[in-house]
Amino acid sequence: MEPVHHCPYVGLKQNRAIRFASPTPEHRCYMTGEAHDIPVPQASFCLSSNHVRCPLYAGEDLPVAQVISTPTPVAVGGWRGWLAGLSTRDRRIYATLVGLLGLIIVAYAISGVVLFSNPDNPATPSATSQVLQPTSDSPTLTVSPSPNAFATAAVRQTQTAEVIAQTTTVTPSVSATSSASATTQVILASPTFVIVPPTEDVIVASATPSIPFATDLPTFEPTLSPIATTAVPTLEPTAEPTVEPTLEPTLEPTVEPTVEPTPEPIPEPTAQPTEETGGREVNQLTLFFADSTGQVLVPVSRQIAATRQSRTAAIQQLIQGARSDLRSLLPSDTQLLGLRLNNGIATANFNRIPTFGNSSLEDLGLRSIVLALTEQPEVKQVQIQVQGQNLGGLRYRPNVNPDNPQGLNGQFNTTSFLPLYFQQSSGRWVRVMRLVPSTKTEARATVNELIRGAGRYSHVVSSAIPSASQVRRLVIVDGVAQLDLSAEFSQTSNPQAAVDALVLALTSFSSVQQVQITVEGQSLSSIWGATFSNPFVRPQLNPE
Repeated sequence: MEPVHHCPYVGLKQNRAIRFASPTPEHRCYMTGEAHDIPVPQASFCLSSNHVRCPLYAGEDLPVAQVISTPTPVAVGGWRGWLAGLSTRDRRIYATLVGLLGLIIVAYAISGVVLFSNPDNPATPSATSQVLQPTSDSPTLTVSPSPNAFATAAVRQTQTAEVIAQTTTVTPSVSATSSASATTQVILASPTFVIVPPTEDVIVASATPSIPFATDLPTFEPTLSPIATTAVPTLEPTAEPTVEPTLEPTLEPTVEPTVEPTPEPIPEPTAQPTEETGGREVNQLTLFFADSTGQVLVPVSRQIAATRQSRTAAIQQLIQGARSDLRSLLPSDTQLLGLRLNNGIATANFNRIPTFGNSSLEDLGLRSIVLALTEQPEVKQVQIQVQGQNLGGLRYRPNVNPDNPQGLNGQFNTTSFLPLYFQQSSGRWVRVMRLVPSTKTEARATVNELIRGAGRYSHVVSSAIPSASQVRRLVIVDGVAQLDLSAEFSQTSNPQAAVDALVLALTSFSSVQQVQITVEGQSLSSIWGATFSNPFVRPQLNPE
């Protein structure tokens, strides 16, 4: 599969379906379904294959400062106000489109005038193909083909004997006509038809320098008249055909829509991927609960019976609470009154404020709801309601356990968000989102931050990677991160935890599916045994 070299959610503020190849202030991000100003460098993210690293594209790294955006003033005054609000480039684009539309309309108008300006020479093909060849004052015999026969005649227009063949199938009656004109006249199904030599029921016209077309000929009683040297049989006159086929237009101009239709509200519907476990289908949910200290969010993987309403099931599982030593964040008497999805916004309506009174747990509880719903790829924002009334504004997916040791402002163009994984004493993994100055080598920076340790969360989690370890080489080739570490890494007291921490962190990047780890160029299996054979894939995160 060829890589995508631009973000699929970037488009102009006037038209989402159009984007430019170079950065412009007119670009907007439609990740949430609505147009938002782009806070990241467009050339580094939106218009390059590096867009998969954009925190907004990942749906989990938008800082709080980006939640509320200043609305773009809308020009008033009808179409003139709209036109005044366009950039010079946009005006040129629309002018070009209008010009092309005008050319198409003029072309169709000219075609219509040419085809229909002469009422005596209709564009529709005649049902009768007639060949007339009068000689001096002798009458002209007109022959129409018998049913299901081919009306054909050979006509030579120049001495080069150039003949163009066209065959027409018709089913009208036979008629004989006479004309006083001394000029050879031919009436065909269409002015562009020239007929090939016949096999039956036709008359061959003599060669003449030119053949004018006639459409309004007087009709006489038929008589026998020899034409050239061929005897012509007597034909019974019949009435003129009363049915003439009409020419159906085969090409009609179509206009492709440029604006995507607005989807209808989805009342909680979509089927989720299921797995088979022990002969039964299950849904895999990722839920977030607090640790025993109530200071960090811990993700868990929980299996439930297969259901098409996985978003509702996720909230119900949060209300049912945590298992083992984790702490529940929603009161057990909380009830979900309704959950609907519209344009990427999931609205969850509760019977009460779905948190405990403790301020720290209250913030973690609301975060756990947003995190559980935004695990579904179709959910971009969450609106929490109590008895139908909004509880705050729209919420994007928050950073999980943020760590900002340098006090950065969190702007995307100056900050990189690195996913780190550290382990609790219980063996559960905790994800920490560390903010560092913006860097183009985020994978290497992630490994360096893992080696540096858990930072502000070191009292609740720890790292199994020795702090003296160093990154000797890190490249990503065909979805495999090839990581070579210094010899100090092999001195870890928990090899499995050290390897899992690296694999969980690196596979958080969409460009990495597997990780290959070596120490001073030596494979881990030669150091710790066959269970550490490369490559490594992402392990399941805290299964229950």
